[in-house]
Amino acid sequence: MSLLKVDNLKKYFAVSSGFLARLRKKESYVHAVNGVSFDIKKGETLSLVGESGCGKSTIGRTVLGLYEPTAGDIYYDGRRVNDMSEKEKFKLKEKMQMIFQDPYSSLNPRQKVKEIISEPIRTHNIVSNEEMDDYILKLLDKVGIDESYLNRYPHQFSGGQRQRIGIARSLAVEPEFIVADEPISALDVSIQAQILNLMMDLQEEFHLTYLFIAHDLSVVKHISDRVAIMYLGKVFEIGDKKEIFDHPVHPYTEALFVSIPKLTEKTKENFVSLEGDVPDPIYLPSGCYFHSRCKYASNICREVEPELKEIDGRQVACHLYD
Repeated sequence: MSLLKVDNLKKYFAVSSGFLARLRKKESYVHAVNGVSFDIKKGETLSLVGESGCGKSTIGRTVLGLYEPTAGDIYYDGRRVNDMSEKEKFKLKEKMQMIFQDPYSSLNPRQKVKEIISEPIRTHNIVSNEEMDDYILKLLDKVGIDESYLNRYPHQFSGGQRQRIGIARSLAVEPEFIVADEPISALDVSIQAQILNLMMDLQEEFHLTYLFIAHDLSVVKHISDRVAIMYLGKVFEIGDKKEIFDHPVHPYTEALFVSIPKLTEKTKENFVSLEGDVPDPIYLPSGCYFHSRCKYASNICREVEPELKEIDGRQVACHLYD
């Protein structure tokens, strides 16, 4: 059964100030997410992959209720979130948490570790005050932070340690589902694997479900069960990790994988980079959003937007497979 289901989700941001807005003399919108649908089963990791600005983080924040969707539906454990009462939505915040990209800016610099972790525990009444200290120490132990650091401030830690504290805070309310928004991209390469392995160990121990947002395909290959490839606010291909990595079907997915830098002369000869620029998300192109950069584009690609269809056990939005 799906723990999370997203159905035709859209999120637009109004461009209501600045010179360009005045020049247009009417309200325009950045089309950050343009009708995205997917589901995540319990205990699964679905990774959203794509170039910067394709809407990955916007989806994560909209799913968690940090942004109000422009259109579409979000279902959690079979229930439509918009149909829930305010009390039920507050309770849902315990089950859905986030690990942020920047472990420094996501932690209050004026709070000590103990205060950072205890705040959500008190807000949601997870344990009593008498049990608080033991509960926090167990959380810190789970993420590899020594109890002697309990009264230190965020600036006294390394980036990897700060991210461990952020993970402990997200676990504090005993969630089922976590959005991990580029959780290792701001860390040193030597630390990234440690945090990634920690997340996988915690997933197994606490039966967590992840929506993992990333642009690093090697990271995605390591942690994912399924992968969704995004471009300009839409999902172009979604399916099992192994199938997509072994045999990418959509031209954009193919271009992403071919563009991974290789260190051998043989692969250098076959290197093909994406040509052209991503279209303006305010003025979306007609037809397939990728047609201006696609070597296979035909007239139908320029005129008709392809639907996400089932192709060989995966879903693909491309006229090549109509």
